[in-house]
Amino acid sequence: MSVSHFVESCNIGSKANIGYLVLESAKLMWNALLPLLDAPNNRKLLIKPLSIVHLHLKSVDENNDPDFLVLLYSALFTCIGE
Repeated sequence: MSVSHFVESCNIGSKANIGYLVLESAKLMWNALLPLLDAPNNRKLLIKPLSIVHLHLKSVDENNDPDFLVLLYSALFTCIGE
């Protein structure tokens, strides 16, 4: 449930065109979903939220923290790959 709140926060930041808000919301979401990445069933459920956050980050052209983005995208690719 908390992951969906962070996705909504990214949505709001994207609509307001505030890249910093989208990035920080994505980081908070990452902290919430990190324990969920261990189970394959959870990874299936995380594809949609991670994809939505990716679209919001892309829409505001946010790339100020490349190390975090690498972690986020590698998690997304791992979830999709299964």
